[in-house]
Amino acid sequence: MLTHTDQRPYSCENCQKGFTSRYALKIHKRQHTNERPYICSHCAMDFLRKYLC
Repeated sequence: MLTHTDQRPYSCENCQKGFTSRYALKIHKRQHTNERPYICSHCAMDFLRKYLC
């Protein structure tokens, strides 16, 4: 269980920030690429994370 340890085996090659899961790294990388895959059905704005939509 890496969450309760200081181990962060997945790191971003752009900023060297470490993550405990590949998924968290994948979401983080979107900040560097400006990828916004989630589009609001009400206002058509695009978002980095689904829960913001």
